[in-house]
Amino acid sequence: MLDHKHRGRPVVEDGIVVGQLSCRQILRAIKEFGGHVDPTDH
Repeated sequence: MLDHKHRGRPVVEDGIVVGQLSCRQILRAIKEFGGHVDPTDH
């Protein structure tokens, strides 16, 4: 996402866009579920 300047990912439910996830939200979710996230890792 960061390499290609994508700031968010669409959230689609039943074929309709209902929201968007940011990079920060995705990284926070990974961290909360126990995955290690190194923000300097590319």
